[in-house]
Amino acid sequence: MTEGERRLAAIMFTDVVGYTTLTEQDEPKAIQIRERHRDLVRPLVAQFQGQVIDATGDEILSVFPSSLLVS
Repeated sequence: MTEGERRLAAIMFTDVVGYTTLTEQDEPKAIQIRERHRDLVRPLVAQFQGQVIDATGDEILSVFPSSLLVS
């Protein structure tokens, strides 16, 4: 993409509900849940031609070329 060029995209943001509280209560369990979240989301992002932009902490930010399901 060149400077100033525009394109449409669909953005998806996911995170683990209650992650901070869980981390304070049971850090090993919180890490296990965070990794499970990543294991579930990453293949789905790839399946729908998306790209993970950021995955810091318990969040995953992904972008897709379209919001329409294209087969």
